[in-house]
Amino acid sequence: MFPLVRLVIPFVLGLVGANCLLRHVALPSDWLFVVLCVSACSLILLQAKKVKNQHYSRAFGIATYLFSFLLAFTLFAFRYQRLAESVPLPNQAIRARVLSLPIEKAKTYELLLRTDENASVLAYFVKDERAEHLQVDDSVMIVPKYVDATAPHLQTDSVFRSYQSYLFYMGTSAQCYVPKRNWQAINSRASSRIPSSFRSVQQNMHTIYQRAGLTGETGAIIEAMTIGNRTNLTKQQRRDFGNAGISHILALSGFHLNTFVVVLNLFFFLLPISIRTRRIATLCTLLPIIWVYAAIAGFPPSLVRAATMASLLQMLLVAGREYHLLNALCLTALIMLCWNPLQLMNVGFQLSFASLLGIALIVPMFVNQQSMKELYENSFKSVWLQVFRFFIGIILITLVCTLSTFPLVAYYFGQVPLFSLLSNVVATLLAYGIMAFSVLFWIFSFWQGAQTVIASILTALAKGMEWLTSFVSSLPHSTLSFRPNVVEVILLYVVIISFFVYIKKRTARPVIVLLVSVILFSLSRIVGEIA
Repeated sequence: MFPLVRLVIPFVLGLVGANCLLRHVALPSDWLFVVLCVSACSLILLQAKKVKNQHYSRAFGIATYLFSFLLAFTLFAFRYQRLAESVPLPNQAIRARVLSLPIEKAKTYELLLRTDENASVLAYFVKDERAEHLQVDDSVMIVPKYVDATAPHLQTDSVFRSYQSYLFYMGTSAQCYVPKRNWQAINSRASSRIPSSFRSVQQNMHTIYQRAGLTGETGAIIEAMTIGNRTNLTKQQRRDFGNAGISHILALSGFHLNTFVVVLNLFFFLLPISIRTRRIATLCTLLPIIWVYAAIAGFPPSLVRAATMASLLQMLLVAGREYHLLNALCLTALIMLCWNPLQLMNVGFQLSFASLLGIALIVPMFVNQQSMKELYENSFKSVWLQVFRFFIGIILITLVCTLSTFPLVAYYFGQVPLFSLLSNVVATLLAYGIMAFSVLFWIFSFWQGAQTVIASILTALAKGMEWLTSFVSSLPHSTLSFRPNVVEVILLYVVIISFFVYIKKRTARPVIVLLVSVILFSLSRIVGEIA
């Protein structure tokens, strides 16, 4: 029923194995390609044998898993080595294109650049008026004074190792420092490219928000939740959202994309057309909208995942096929990881898929499909049932997502929010309001009076969100300081999986696995404290 799960597991193991090995050993790309070709040929031969003789079925299955593992290993190695080799040299002239607006630091402006060699570089320009006024798509000639490679096996600064690894897996090959006299702007702008054009659209939307009075900290929250621009969020805001356990609200995902889907479906629902015509019209309209929206936001992993799954859902609806969340999730993961294998090491990618995997596996254990259908049908008879169903859904999804992601959250951020359930219920209501009124804000962009009224409502909702995060963050013991290592993260997930397996099957084996995992976790923590 879920064939893609068996392909995703060896694929992910291949990516993890390649990442671990490439940190210490340089692998020859030619040999990897030869091994992959041999594996592919073996798979084809076994498929031909399987057609004539069913005894080869097991060998074919093993060959399929091996091919999936080697394919992932090879893709990751190629991408890793190509990015690691694209580091610019210090004290040499480099022509580059500006990809982001300047972000003000203490003594510098931070800009993301793309060199003519197609390398992504995070540059720090010493503060001056020229650097402050650089725009997206501007061309510059720089002579970097210091260059730090971000590839894990090339890092020299142990203090910023985690941040440099994060940059590398996001596609940035190096950081560099550019003094005032070591760069100049080139009059001609870079040739127009699709990614840069969408970044310009985001910049123009930011300007429109500013003109409407959506500025300061409230404006930063609205821009982060609607167009994916998080550069204006302050450190205190990020800290408060993290302590309140609602930092995922700021990361564009299926929650935000759902607003556009609902509005579009409501529009076509009101038209006097057949169901099939409605589905085809929704598909033809929805797909361009959600992918343009993802491009404007900069293709964050969580939004790409949501857009891919929404596209698959709409296509299956038109084809009249059944939609399985777990299969769709696995197919989406394969597509995204084949396109960019380094995404697996991105914390946003991991948290997004971990939360949805928890929803796909855990929620059906507690919510029977038939009972949900009855509740949904009865909710139309009573407003209170609709409200009850909405809040129960928020609480259940919040619990599942929190449980599915808390080992990763603790590993990457060193803390676990304790009031996330309470804050998520209120934050979800505010977020729905912000998303809905932001859609109205752009629909009525031609009417300045309506935009002014909507902007004031958005400001009030954003202030409510800011007050919520500040209040929860100020509560005593709002977070639990806890940073497990990789082994402890694995043991935590074994404990969670064993617990739910026991709830479903009611056998002794998962209890034994759970107890052994808890004992090993405790021993690991004790050894860590002693060391």
